[in-house]
Amino acid sequence: MSIIDRILSLPQLVEHPPVLVDIGASGSIHKEWKAFAKYAICLAFDADEREFGYISDESKGFRKLLIYNSLVSAKEGDNIDFYLTASPYCSSTLEPDGKALEDWAFASKFDITKKVRVKNITLTKVLADVGIQKIDWLKTDTQGIDLSIFSSLPLEVQKTALVVELEPGIIDSYKGEDKMYKVFEYFEGLPFWLGAMTVKGSQRLRENDVEGLHLSDRLKKFIYYSHKTSPDGLNLNTLIILAGICPNAITCWGGYLPLWKNNLDTL
Repeated sequence: MSIIDRILSLPQLVEHPPVLVDIGASGSIHKEWKAFAKYAICLAFDADEREFGYISDESKGFRKLLIYNSLVSAKEGDNIDFYLTASPYCSSTLEPDGKALEDWAFASKFDITKKVRVKNITLTKVLADVGIQKIDWLKTDTQGIDLSIFSSLPLEVQKTALVVELEPGIIDSYKGEDKMYKVFEYFEGLPFWLGAMTVKGSQRLRENDVEGLHLSDRLKKFIYYSHKTSPDGLNLNTLIILAGICPNAITCWGGYLPLWKNNLDTL
């Protein structure tokens, strides 16, 4: 039995299991959760056309999985505007900033194809509905509103979270988005430290200029690949922010750190 299995099999942690929240769920278990998913409760959110509600499903690798077919935002209300874009990975509750994006190679991915009204719920309401008072690990990718969602939680829930995984932007991809500097500024006032940051990006190159050269697709790809990727064009930063109460590399669940310290020698 691994150290993770031994710790998460302790009676106190069986009674109060880790709570994981995945907003913008991809349909598969987050790779960082696989080692302990079977001990955890997971709340997963992904909007689709089915009737709003949640399905309790214990066969997806978690102790309990609650799937919400809804968008999550910081705004109250049953429905919210949603901008469908050429790339489904760029669709958002925020309007893409076409003017700011026009100098970037990925601009066309943000072209708005349709504006719709979709089901909406706040994370605070969900926690209250299911009787959960904490979040141990929050993973969110909402295209511009990650920080708004986190900061809308009760302060006690924010402060007792152990891992907060966000994807803020650097450039103005969306109008009114929560950019990276806002995230850093907000977390200055909370007991967290930056555990990891993955930088991605795009080329600062107008797509229309390349298409206007009337070259073969192969040569067009060569032009794109020959330009250095600029992190200033990033809207997919992954920030993993860890709770300051954890003094070592072992992920520890809030409130039970003293218990773990007392039992490690006997495990």
